[in-house]
Amino acid sequence: MGPLIEELRARIRASGLRYAEIEQRAGFSKKYLSQLVNGHVDLKIFQLFKILVATEVEFSEFFAAVTRRYRKRTVPISEEQVSAIQEQIAPRMQEMIRKILETLPSDPGPPDDSEPPGTEDG
Repeated sequence: MGPLIEELRARIRASGLRYAEIEQRAGFSKKYLSQLVNGHVDLKIFQLFKILVATEVEFSEFFAAVTRRYRKRTVPISEEQVSAIQEQIAPRMQEMIRKILETLPSDPGPPDDSEPPGTEDG
């Protein structure tokens, strides 16, 4: 479950309203809100807006809270972890570069000796 749905569920609980009441206010059919918050139906932005209006939640406040939830999930990485990842990736990168170089022509031919326009003598 993503931060957006988690925050939406929290705001619905905090509103003290029942799903049926929110569905009525938002103009949804019965059980539709449950389908939305449980991921059975894709949540569209206009549906989210209707739910937020029905629960009297400010749009900007809601997305600020979603952002805070998302940031909590982002785990900082230590320098040691970065080094370990680089050690694992470096040999793979070198191998990929070697394979790419193998696909290139081995002899690109002589360099183009023609002079750029406007540099002729005379």
